[in-house]
Formats: sequence, structure tokens, C-alpha cells
Amino acid sequence: MGALVWVPHAVEVWKKAQIIQKLSETQVEVRFVSDGVGYDPEDGKIKTYDVREIAKLAGEVSSNAMPICNTFDKLGVEDMCTLNHLHEPAVLKNLQLRHAQFVPYTYTGQICIAVNPYKWLDLYSKDLYFDYLNLPRNDLAPHPFALSSSAYIDMNKLG
Repeated sequence: MGALVWVPHAVEVWKKAQIIQKLSETQVEVRFVSDGVGYDPEDGKIKTYDVREIAKLAGEVSSNAMPICNTFDKLGVEDMCTLNHLHEPAVLKNLQLRHAQFVPYTYTGQICIAVNPYKWLDLYSKDLYFDYLNLPRNDLAPHPFALSSSAYIDMNKLG
């Protein structure tokens, strides 16, 4: 009891909650908690959920596993493969945090995910491209330049 988990929510898609008690093998009672993004009048409310439904929605392997909350800093993580608990709610939360800070690119292994910031960001200079061409990928923030420079370097090596 007391674990922080994600539960389905009509408005937020997934909402952070704390397990209060296990009512049966398939039912849990949770209390909505703040995820630090602002005021939510539902925080503190108690609701009962079917664990099997949550597991199915979150894509959990086990039918009785609930998606556990990761600990995030303000910018989330640059590569979602580093998340301790990787599931739909964690991916959405990480992208939400990065989008709120106008950080449009996030890796998932070798894949670069882009979320439109809906404003111009100075992320495409020639100098920046050369940084991605000359420095190791892990030394710089996620960016499509990293993928294109990696492809360019590999093409030159392989001919």
C-alpha cells in the first residue's frame, strides 16, 4: 500500500494516484495526488479501480500489474529507455514535461520523437549541426541532427 501508480482519467488520460488499500484480488482503492503540474480539484479524491482494466490499458505484461510512477525532474528524461518503468503513462508524462519546457525532441533508443512546440525554437543552426557531427550523441540533447550525422558518418565508413 502507498505505492504511486497511474490510473485512467477522463480528462488527463492518466492521473497519478496513491494506492490506499487492496479491496480484493482485482479491486484497489486509490487517492488522486498532484503530479506537480498545477491545481487539480480532484486531488485527494478517492476512487476504486479494477486492476485488470488498468493493466490492459497501460500495456502491462501481467494482468494484475498497475503502472508504477517514475520520478521525473522538470525536463523529464532525454532517452525514455532510461525510465525505470516504461509504459504508456510514463511516455506521455515524459513528453508532457519536455513539451512544457519547449524541449521538442526525446529519444527512445535510436528513435527521435518530436513534439511540435507550436513556436519557433532556435534549434537548427549550422554551428549546431557541426556539433552533432563532431561530438558523441550522448554529449548533446536529443535532436534529428544526431540521427542525420550518424547516418552520414556510417555512409562514409561503409562507402
